Amino acid sequence: MFAEIVFAHPLKQAFTYEVPRDIEETIDIGCRVLAPFGSRVLTGYVVALSDSTIVELTKIKKLEGQLDAKPIISTAEMPFYDWIAEYYLASRGEVYRLADPYGTSIESKKIITATPEQCARQLENEKQGTLRYAILSVMASRETTTLQFLQ
Repeated sequence: MFAEIVFAHPLKQAFTYEVPRDIEETIDIGCRVLAPFGSRVLTGYVVALSDSTIVELTKIKKLEGQLDAKPIISTAEMPFYDWIAEYYLASRGEVYRLADPYGTSIESKKIITATPEQCARQLENEKQGTLRYAILSVMASRETTTLQFLQ
């Protein structure tokens, strides 16, 4: 089985993925899935399912998982969201992401880990007021922090 997936990025086309056997029974149009895309794994939306494809099989990657037991976007709503995407020159995936029920979006966070003692030693050689000084002073007081916190 194959699935056509759109992503919440400014990409207009859908991408074809192979559906793993363990989720063939539960996957449906409107579900969110995890799909490899380049060096990353992205959340995508299933817009079509089929038993065959015209895409060369050696170029098709396998989905990594299914996030929803039931579709979060109904097939009845999709034409409306597709119209919004066309009218506002957005991708279908971007509009679907905005249509997600509140609290269901998934984000990854980058965690930075450092040895506070080492950061404190390096801090002694830094000039106050620099960006490096600010980052080292934070890392000298804690072992982990998020990239978002440092920004």
